[in-house]
Amino acid sequence: MVRYVFMLLLVLLLAAGGPVEADARENRLTVLYMERPPYYATHDGKPAGFLLEQALAAFHEAGLEVTTKVLPVKRILQIVRDGQEQVATVGWFKNADRTQWARFSTVLYRDQPLLALHKADAGQGLGDEAALRSLLQDKELVLGVLDGFSYGERVDAMIAEHAVNRFVLSGDQVQLIRMLGAGRIDYILVAPEEVSYLLGQARYREVEFGFTLLNDVPEGNRRYIMYSRAVPSSVIRRVDEAIDRRGQTVEWAETPSPKAE
Repeated sequence: MVRYVFMLLLVLLLAAGGPVEADARENRLTVLYMERPPYYATHDGKPAGFLLEQALAAFHEAGLEVTTKVLPVKRILQIVRDGQEQVATVGWFKNADRTQWARFSTVLYRDQPLLALHKADAGQGLGDEAALRSLLQDKELVLGVLDGFSYGERVDAMIAEHAVNRFVLSGDQVQLIRMLGAGRIDYILVAPEEVSYLLGQARYREVEFGFTLLNDVPEGNRRYIMYSRAVPSSVIRRVDEAIDRRGQTVEWAETPSPKAE
């Protein structure tokens, strides 16, 4: 009889604790990010970068217990695609393929439109403003691009159709900046948010470069928080509500000047 009562009490205790433990698990989230300043970075051993910090603030406001981990891009995608862990990763574009194996937040941030970065003493065609199509069709100008890198669906299509001179580099954006500085290419396409960081990494001063606003490129790409399928919809809704309350204006306000002074 005593044994029966003991077992009954144990069952009741486990049943009572089950929902609490489930709620605790639901509120835990691992946030995976890559090193790509100024969007996401690690500073003094802590997660930093204007976009990552915005997302972390929304997670905190949604009442989540968050741990962060830095990983390569391919590893992040593999973990999210596997869908076995409750993970999120910040600042991704949403496309048809990814929606098949991941969940997405409301819009977290919209990029500034791409611009053409060039040397400050650039010649004809690279003024304060131009059409990207005209630059691509100019036989005197060489565009530098990264192998396998996407500038967004519409810009990729424009490059494929109209670029008469382009140099394709199997490397990274800092290497592309160095080629630009050395005069081996005439211009590159870059997001304004990244200009200062990339020039600094390439050991150039900003006054050595200028940029051309492109009047025929689409608005910047929308960025989202991407979740694995293991993250409950209720958690995503809470984060979305936090993002909406905070507003989608991320604290990035640095705008370079078209003319170097």
